[in-house]
Amino acid sequence: MDDIRSLQFEQILVEEVDNDVLHVTLNRPERRNAVDWALHGEIVSLYTALCGSHELGAVVITGAGRAFCAGGDLEHISRGRTDANVRRAQLAESVRLVREALSVRCPVIAAVNGPAVGLGATIALLADIVVMAESAFLADPHTQVGLVAGDGGTIMWPLLVGPLPGEGVPHARDPNRRESSLRPRPRQPRRR
Repeated sequence: MDDIRSLQFEQILVEEVDNDVLHVTLNRPERRNAVDWALHGEIVSLYTALCGSHELGAVVITGAGRAFCAGGDLEHISRGRTDANVRRAQLAESVRLVREALSVRCPVIAAVNGPAVGLGATIALLADIVVMAESAFLADPHTQVGLVAGDGGTIMWPLLVGPLPGEGVPHARDPNRRESSLRPRPRQPRRR
C-alpha cells in the first residue's frame, strides 16, 4: 500500500482507515465534486495504483460535502466541444478510467452520500458494492440532451438494472426527483 500512500492528489483525499481498508474522498465540495481534467486524471491514477496493490482488503469511495459527484465539470466538458484534440484526449481518458476501475483487485465500495450524476453515477456503478444515503440518487442526464448515457453508463446501467421500459430507466427520468432513480443491485466482489 506504500505506492498508494506516496501518490500526491490535490482533489482526492486518501486515508488508511484500517491496515487494509482505504477511504477515498472526492474533494471538490464547492463544485459538488464535479470532475474537471485534473480530478479525472487523479481518479485514473488512483485506480491504476489500486490495480497494482495486492495488500488492500477494500476501498471505500465517497464525496466531500453534500454530493457524491455531480458528473463532469461543465467548463471541462465545453472545451471538448470546440477542440477536437481535447475531445479525443477526454474520450481516451474516459476509456482508461473505466478499464482501470474494472481492473481493481480488491472490493470497491461506493458510499454514495448525495447525488451521483453522469460520471458520478458511473463511478458508483463501477464499484462492487453501492451503499446510498436516503437522500442520494443516481442519474445520467446525457439522454435529456439527445446523447447516449455517458462515461460508461451505456454498459453499466443495463448490466446492473436489467432491461427496463424507457419510463423506468434512471438516466431517462428527472434526476431532481429522488423517487425517479433506481438503486443498483450490488455486484459480487471480483475474484482475486
